[in-house]
Order: sequence, then structure tokens, then C-alpha cells
Amino acid sequence: MLGIHTEEQAFRDPLRGNLYENLVITEIIKGALGRGIRPEIYFYRDSHGNEVDLLIREKGQLFPIEIKSAATISTDFVKGLEKFRSLGTGRVAAGVVLYNGEQELSIRGVRIYNPLRVEDLWETLISYAGYTSNPANRGEHPLDRR
Repeated sequence: MLGIHTEEQAFRDPLRGNLYENLVITEIIKGALGRGIRPEIYFYRDSHGNEVDLLIREKGQLFPIEIKSAATISTDFVKGLEKFRSLGTGRVAAGVVLYNGEQELSIRGVRIYNPLRVEDLWETLISYAGYTSNPANRGEHPLDRR
């Protein structure tokens, strides 16, 4: 439908960011539904253009997620998450940035990694928020098991 037939076309397409964001959100929802969980998901955007791509509400806490199709990390990736946390909206976790690169690291307490390189994206995200749906994984983060 978009006329994208090669990987090169996908990397140059102006909709690349939107397509990547939809892919990642679909994987998150699929992981939750596969466990019989209907996730409470939202997004945030204010009148000044500040936004967070995805908010998951789990056990009364909001977990913000920023999704970037870039393959290189920028400290700007965490600005939207920091702005959202500064609003004082209640229980808000540090959140994560999901991007299309190879490195895994933290910037100002926000973990950054490639969501397509983890075995169980839902479990990984929920464990960052301090919860796990798999009792065998309590106390151990999925990225730390690799």
C-alpha cells in the first residue's frame, strides 16, 4: 500500500518513524494479549508539542515509553519522558526508550535498548516498571539474563 518494496526504501521513507512505532506498539500489545492481559495503553501530547509515544498503566503506575526508529542514540531521546515525569501526574516510572540500534545503556536513569532484540518485550517492559507476570523472573530483569 505504501509502495515500499525494499529495505532501502523503508529506511528512506518519510513514514519510517511511524511504521517503526506501530511495529513496536503492536509487539507490546501482542505480548500482553498472549498472556491474557488487556493492557491499558495511552499516549500523551500537549498543546506545546511535548509527547510520549506510549503510556502503559500497570497496577496504578504509568510507565512511559518513547519509541525512536533511529539507529544511533541521542540524549534528546529522554526529554519527552523527563518532561512527562515533571508534570506531577502521580505514580510515574522512569520509563524506557526503545530504538533501532545495537547499544543498551541508560541516560539519566532511563534504559535504552532495541525492542526487537529481546525475547519477551512485554515481560521486559513490565519488569522495568517493577512488575512481572512470570513468577520465575521476579528479582531478575530479562535483559540481565542474556
